Amino acid sequence: MGVQLWEVVGGADKGGILVREGEGTSSAKVEERLATGSIVEEVKLAGERLNYKIKTGSGPQTGWVSIKITGKDLLVRVPETAAPAEIEAPDVSDRKPSRPYSEFIEEYQKRLEDTSSWMWENWLAICQQPLPEVPGHREDPSFEARKVEALKNLEMQKAGADMKPLPPYKKFRMDEVKKLAIKTIPGEMYGLPVPPTLADLQKAGVKWLNDALHKAGTLPSDNSITKLLEFKRLPMTGKDAKGGSGPKAFLKVKYAKEDPELHTDLFVKMPWSVSGESKEMGGDDLWRWKISCFQDNDGQEVTVYRMLGPIFPFKIPKYYFADICRENTNYILITEKLQFGKKVGQSWAMSESKDFAPYEALPLAEKYWDFQLEPRIRYEMYYSIMRAQARMAAWDKMGYFNHIPAETRGYHMRPGNWTDVQWPPKMESKKRQRLTNQAKRLGDLWMELLKDKGKKAYAKFQNPKFLEALEAAALAVVPYQNDINQYFMLFPEMIGMMHSNLQSDNAYYWWNDNDQMDCGIIDWGGLSPGCLSHRLTGSITSATGEVLDEHEDGLLQCWIDEYYKECGIKVDFDEMKRHWNLGYMNYLYSMGMNIEQEVFRECPREEWATLTDLFDERTAGMWNCRCYVFMIYNALTYLMRRWKRNGEKRLHIHDTFIEWKAYWESKGMQ
Repeated sequence: MGVQLWEVVGGADKGGILVREGEGTSSAKVEERLATGSIVEEVKLAGERLNYKIKTGSGPQTGWVSIKITGKDLLVRVPETAAPAEIEAPDVSDRKPSRPYSEFIEEYQKRLEDTSSWMWENWLAICQQPLPEVPGHREDPSFEARKVEALKNLEMQKAGADMKPLPPYKKFRMDEVKKLAIKTIPGEMYGLPVPPTLADLQKAGVKWLNDALHKAGTLPSDNSITKLLEFKRLPMTGKDAKGGSGPKAFLKVKYAKEDPELHTDLFVKMPWSVSGESKEMGGDDLWRWKISCFQDNDGQEVTVYRMLGPIFPFKIPKYYFADICRENTNYILITEKLQFGKKVGQSWAMSESKDFAPYEALPLAEKYWDFQLEPRIRYEMYYSIMRAQARMAAWDKMGYFNHIPAETRGYHMRPGNWTDVQWPPKMESKKRQRLTNQAKRLGDLWMELLKDKGKKAYAKFQNPKFLEALEAAALAVVPYQNDINQYFMLFPEMIGMMHSNLQSDNAYYWWNDNDQMDCGIIDWGGLSPGCLSHRLTGSITSATGEVLDEHEDGLLQCWIDEYYKECGIKVDFDEMKRHWNLGYMNYLYSMGMNIEQEVFRECPREEWATLTDLFDERTAGMWNCRCYVFMIYNALTYLMRRWKRNGEKRLHIHDTFIEWKAYWESKGMQ
């Protein structure tokens, strides 16, 4: 008889199901819950009590659980034919560091000297030369045809007839935005009035939609929308909220002529309203100002879909219309509505799951809730993300996007002064000491959340030695954040145009004919050239700690391999891993500061005394708080697993930092 596996389908609203030490329901409770979506192996089944050992997921490694409660399934059998594959990370034994850091960096510096200059332009010229002899290098036969389509859009913009270039970005104070954004004024690119709110768009109706799509050329002039069949707002509050950048809606339309090239289901995205509407109806003055007036993410997104969409090396939703008003920051984006596969019940009930045909969209997890998905999807989607990020960076290096305006590619948001890196850095001792003093505030925030306010919700991380190691790493990195970022600039081959926050819910997925997962990408504000570490860290914040722990090296190698295939640039695995670890040290700072700025802002300190888990409506129901509390949970799970394997001393990323810091101090870093 084979091994019987079970999937945990209950407890999604509580962070998992209750585990006891013994068979009896009165035996001692285990403090940690068995996470929803976990796969466990049956050791013994006694009536409706199951003795298990965990296979994938998180929670106690073994224990007793009830398979039902009041007739409701808490666990369901996984049929042998549907049993998920074991999560097995690729073998990376041959990619372990084989030489000391000092040897690597000295060799790298010699290579830089051989190019005659440290300047970015010289490296860019080298990196943009295609290497056709690279084994496996792929040519995309459809690229030239797609480039023609993109050039049409560019020529239309240059001509200024139906689509004008986007004027420079303008910043406003919060009080200015509140006065200006209630006005309906023409958009910059197409000249049509841009509705300030979803309610205004609904009121404008079919006439406005026809004018917009005809202007954009996405609806043929001999066709039209005859009826708006449905206008459905997406929830913006609570656990089912659909994003934090602004209100969204689904439209269903009817055309005068049926056309297989036209979608009848459309998606609309707009900025937060300042018209006094409730959050659920799309109003949020503070976030409107923060998103629209800190950098030009909105302006970039409305041009990326039109200009870069046709030539990206992956799918993105079909563009129908987008425009923005520089005088008040109002904008609108209309694309096809993506049709995701459906999950069964609270989690993916394996006994009921369907087989998805090649290229059929798979289910998507809610923000930071990957546990809702089949185990295989939970990790394979991150491999597809890595391949997409690598292809985009490689094509940028190859110059495939050079005919698109630099502002659309985010080159005005490139990192720092990347053309002239002064290294090693020297900082006045007083300034370094001030930063060291500031680090204490960060450590206090981490400990306040984990040891005090959130000790019940983060119960599994209460090991005093682990918390001490976490605090030590957070304190150590604060004075050297900028130095780490500057260090990344020394590696121009590891800087490229990539999505800035490609978490799992900013993509959509399918299996291809070879049973490999592929993805399309959404949410294009912030696209820009960036350091590899920043971009890839931003791509895995939604991954469960178990997946990141088991697949970290495999994901990094996946990016390296895809990048090499596409542009012929070989990135050193050891150095990429070093960047990753140093970037994760900086990530500790980012998460820590958001404990104050987002977590305690949306769920005040006094509320945490009565919180027993993170799925409470006061945390999971507040968008920004939810993002950070689960981001922190995922990171802590990953770090704690690595800390245990590291001898329960320092965090492994802290070890990398110490080695890096010691070497560069020996070379003059102050």
